[in-house]
Amino acid sequence: MMVCSLELEDRRRALSGQSASTCDGSAGRIVKENCAANSRQAGRWPVNPAGVDALEEEGLNSVLPARSSLLGWNKHFSSGGRNYCMRPIRPSDIELYPAFLDRISARDIKQRFLVARKTFSSLELKRITQIDHDREIAFVVLEAEHEDLAGVGRLCWDPAVGTGECALLVRTDLQGKGIGSLLLRQVVAYAKLKTIGRIEGLVLEENLTMLDLCRKFGFRIVPHPHELGLRVVALNLD
Repeated sequence: MMVCSLELEDRRRALSGQSASTCDGSAGRIVKENCAANSRQAGRWPVNPAGVDALEEEGLNSVLPARSSLLGWNKHFSSGGRNYCMRPIRPSDIELYPAFLDRISARDIKQRFLVARKTFSSLELKRITQIDHDREIAFVVLEAEHEDLAGVGRLCWDPAVGTGECALLVRTDLQGKGIGSLLLRQVVAYAKLKTIGRIEGLVLEENLTMLDLCRKFGFRIVPHPHELGLRVVALNLD
């Protein structure tokens, strides 16, 4: 998982006994008024990796008529004998999050947020499903049969700076099926569309699968200058 600067602060607060900041269950804290500031601080968001399988993709039109810029960003694909649909997040997806979070292991939660978390408030979930499309985008992957949430990918950027932060979280029981790879590919493609010059993130050094996925996508990986056990990953898109 990649980790944002806010979640790095959460770990520092947890270690000092202070309360953690607001984080969501798929891509860290997404607060509209703080998004630009996070990018200026070179913040990073977590990514929960999945292995790369052969995927069959079929483009579809978005069903969000008010967001014409999102047309064409829906996909259908198959992996591991299951069918999936990827589309931009909707406010109504808040109803899918409790069951989604219940199926993510404690280890994945800790890797994702750097601290252990058990619950997420309704306000936190509203913040991640009701987003500002001028500064962020989120894609969800749903199991086609039951429309259960399988994974989430998110990108936040500051138009004035041209630097973005991305995050992924894939359900623990569905990792290794190419969902994380497809979400990351979608996020990178959207970042290029928005002419974002660079995506940055943090990855725990123990998360070898994520580091390997980053290498496959061309991310540069270096040790964090101040935090032991963390790696800085960056992808230039220019």
